[in-house]
Amino acid sequence: MVTDGTTVYFNSIIAEPAGIAACKLPGCTNRRRILAERSARKFVLHEGYLYFTNGSRSTVNRCRASACTETLEILADAQSSPSSLAVGGGYLYWSPLVPTSSAPVRYIAL
Repeated sequence: MVTDGTTVYFNSIIAEPAGIAACKLPGCTNRRRILAERSARKFVLHEGYLYFTNGSRSTVNRCRASACTETLEILADAQSSPSSLAVGGGYLYWSPLVPTSSAPVRYIAL
């Protein structure tokens, strides 16, 4: 779950329609699905993009928060259970669920 101060973005796997959902603050009463990604997990917002991991597909992804379905990009695939997202210094960082000594943190330029 992450917010930009006016909207909350989260994974909605219980309530239909399932996927990445968004709702306006305060109250979050107008929930809407912005992308049909049931396995989306860790979320980060940065400069209008929503970054997220997908454990079942082993990917790190991004989309424009305002038009997620139309702008979905896979930034990295074949990632062993990606988690722990962070943005800093022009890079997106993540680590696998079980980090290895050779690659405890992975990154890509934004």
